[in-house]
Amino acid sequence: MISSIIQDFIRRKVDVIVPLSTPCVQSAVQLARNKKNVTVVFTYIFYPYRIGAGKSPTDHLPNITGVSCAPPLEKLLDLIKEIFPVRKKVGIVWNSSEANSEENLRRVRPYATMIGLEIVEATVTSPSEVLDASRSLAARGAEVFLNPGDNTLTVSFDSFTKVASESKIPVFSVDSELPENVLITLGPDYYQTGYDGGNTLGRVLNGEDPAHIPIYQTEKTLFIINMDVARQHGLTVDEKLLKRADRIFDSEKRVSSKAKGR
Repeated sequence: MISSIIQDFIRRKVDVIVPLSTPCVQSAVQLARNKKNVTVVFTYIFYPYRIGAGKSPTDHLPNITGVSCAPPLEKLLDLIKEIFPVRKKVGIVWNSSEANSEENLRRVRPYATMIGLEIVEATVTSPSEVLDASRSLAARGAEVFLNPGDNTLTVSFDSFTKVASESKIPVFSVDSELPENVLITLGPDYYQTGYDGGNTLGRVLNGEDPAHIPIYQTEKTLFIINMDVARQHGLTVDEKLLKRADRIFDSEKRVSSKAKGR
């Protein structure tokens, strides 16, 4: 379906294609890489180099540029270690056919080992498999669930958090758009990523050569703590950690955000 849409855009001779997410960007790169009459300006992608958009911010395909937002996975693992120093097994559901997920796991595995955590993995090929995969993680002793950023998992994220809730397993996630039923979220600020992508698109529409526009990495992240989930797990969150948060969800105090950030 995605490839058909991209091919249709090319057939209709659009000037610019703006793909969002790794599957869409990957298709656009594959189909438009040799097309001189169409420009691709992407955003909402973790690793554009992993799918062939370029080799570095300045060394990329001449008609393709955009904005990436690689998640701070190492910092999220550090938070797991900080909040649960005695828990070792971190469960991850991921789709091994997704380039972004493969890169996520390539980063997560060695860092987890370095700080004394064990990654317990369950791979899926479709959203319908997420529920059983999540249950398998719980059965194999996962003590924390981690969403490192996987499109298949996102589609069936409710299944992931359902199993976590039933098994009393806290969830950590990089997806700031899905903070419900998640104890800790630390990931890209997607509003800022979209804004940065719009700036790049504006430069192209104003006549700049995309070949000379570097691929930009959005640096801004969001750190969210869900106190409702903390209470469900009987956890007391350290005041110093609360002060570091960009947003705090707490229905008892009717607090949904803090002044920090945008």
